[in-house]
Amino acid sequence: MDKAIGPFTDGRRLTLIGLLAISAMIILINVWLEVQQGGSKWQQGDWLINALNGYVRRGLAGSLFVHIADWTSTSPVVVVALIQSAALSALLALTFSLFNPLILQSNYLLLLLSPGFYVLFWAADPAGSLRKELIAFCAMAMLSIFPVLGHHGPNLRRFWLTVSGLIFALSCLAHEGNIFLMPAFLTLLWMSGAWLSDRWFTLSPAFLAIFGTLAGLIYALMHSHGDVDAVCAPLLERGAPQSLCQGAIAWINVPLAEGINRTWAITAEPNFVWKFCVAGIAAALPLLYFIRQLINRKTLLLACFIACVPIMPLYLIAIDWGRWLDMQITSMVFIVCTMGLQAKLSFRQRLRPLALSFFIIIGLALSPDHYYALRSFGLLEQLLTLLMHFSG
Repeated sequence: MDKAIGPFTDGRRLTLIGLLAISAMIILINVWLEVQQGGSKWQQGDWLINALNGYVRRGLAGSLFVHIADWTSTSPVVVVALIQSAALSALLALTFSLFNPLILQSNYLLLLLSPGFYVLFWAADPAGSLRKELIAFCAMAMLSIFPVLGHHGPNLRRFWLTVSGLIFALSCLAHEGNIFLMPAFLTLLWMSGAWLSDRWFTLSPAFLAIFGTLAGLIYALMHSHGDVDAVCAPLLERGAPQSLCQGAIAWINVPLAEGINRTWAITAEPNFVWKFCVAGIAAALPLLYFIRQLINRKTLLLACFIACVPIMPLYLIAIDWGRWLDMQITSMVFIVCTMGLQAKLSFRQRLRPLALSFFIIIGLALSPDHYYALRSFGLLEQLLTLLMHFSG
């Protein structure tokens, strides 16, 4: 086992902090640049789908955000951007807490370097970041670090579990796509070892997750279509530009069958499938190499299978294939780290510098694009774009 000390530990911790800081900088700067232009029709538009003029899927959360904007005399776009920024900051803090004890073993750096893990994926493709799976990721990250709460009192641990379940339930009510993450959430709950300390109380987050999944599904089915003008009107009345309604809000009126047809029409375009295959291999390769180095991997493989397979139907429904891949890879990374915190994973050998260099190059050179399948040198492109923006 590779237990690093001294400068090696410091170097890995700096790598962790650096990656998280770069990701936060790129994503947050892009968000607030969008806010200056009236908001993104996808990133903020999806969060501002509201039910103020009639029930519509995804509308409950948006109604709340519009009310908060009214109470605070603030633009709804600014309110959503602030909530997104706070949620991202919380997720990155949880991710630091998750990886900080693990990077004593160099193999865990592989997980951070996957271009399919949200840290690099969102930084390389900011337009695909801060969608409502951000809420579900926060709940899942809370479960992932549960093993490090062992020295705290039972009341804190129970509160932590309950809040994680509540946040996940809210994510399913906010967006029906998060329903497909429910098996991953329950798998994390099981793998976290929470049931060992308090079996009955572990049912609380499980019940909340299942309730949120069912409530979100029923609500989405009952109100699957909406009037775009009715959803957009409250936003226009509060100063939002018309362009905000031309993305996610316009999509609420698209029937499921038409959405599937559009998806397959795009995948039939030349080179789309092979480009996504390249992106998928680049995203999965660090994780596969990590698993290959394990001595005991049967339980991990089963847990990853249970978490990932239920997400597959999303590939048939909508063309955001990069996001679906991100949901799968991020779920698997959280599961791996949860087991690692409990010392359930042993390695055949430490990560060699040559292998680390190879995966750094892969992570920088190839990454999934949330819509266009493959993005080359996305992280470097974003850094260069921001540099040019602020220097000129």
